[in-house]
Amino acid sequence: MRRLLCFVFLICCLSSPAAAQEPKLMVTVATQFGFPIKDLAAADFTVTQDKAARAVQSAEYHSDPLVDVALLLDTSEAGAQVRGDIEQIAALFIDRLQPKEEMAVIGYATSADLVQDFTSSKPLLRRAVAEFRYGNKPAVLDSIYAAVDGAFERSPGRRVLMVIGSGLDWRDRVKAAEVIEQARRNAVSVFAVSLVSDSDLEKITEQTAGLYYRGRQLKQIQQVVENMSQSFRGHYELALPGPPLDTGKLKVEVRRLERPKIGYRIAR
Repeated sequence: MRRLLCFVFLICCLSSPAAAQEPKLMVTVATQFGFPIKDLAAADFTVTQDKAARAVQSAEYHSDPLVDVALLLDTSEAGAQVRGDIEQIAALFIDRLQPKEEMAVIGYATSADLVQDFTSSKPLLRRAVAEFRYGNKPAVLDSIYAAVDGAFERSPGRRVLMVIGSGLDWRDRVKAAEVIEQARRNAVSVFAVSLVSDSDLEKITEQTAGLYYRGRQLKQIQQVVENMSQSFRGHYELALPGPPLDTGKLKVEVRRLERPKIGYRIAR
């Protein structure tokens, strides 16, 4: 078990001069219904930086053999109103934890609080979710920032923060742009399921190579969890020859899909 420090895409590959000269983009792609797409080619992607086209030299789909997922669950007054849904969704994600993967559980209201450190034990994770106490106002952005800042210091594989909650927000000290920058800096992909409101979650997931879903219907939620769990474990890596990428002015589109869900950040 690793120590979790308690209290969204931007780390460049700088292992060699060649890597610095060829920026790479990490991209997650799914249909509008959340089904992961794994058969795209370089010609299917359009990337622009400050409205200027960037050539996509190659697009390779990678399966991530090691994934660490931190569940960030809404335990505020707003979360208490949808407590059953939050706990059920969390249980579905825990059930899909694969061998050699680890998961942590963090609750949030006015701050983020570690309940269960990273572990591969599903019983410990389920117990942590069942023992939550709910109350106080929700500070979603502050809590995401704290989690991406300290939760993944010893995570060697793909780092995923899975936010599950009402989506309602009260008052934050940080802004969405700061959350996105911190997630990029620490190579964390933020995914989110919002049961009531959108807040800034959709923008954060899109700009950190994650995916976003809003809704409460059980049948749909079960499929969403399956789709997102698959997306945790795979992504495209786009090679874009030329100058360094400016993430603040990037836009990624996929030509042959109607209203796809796309998340992206510079690959580390």
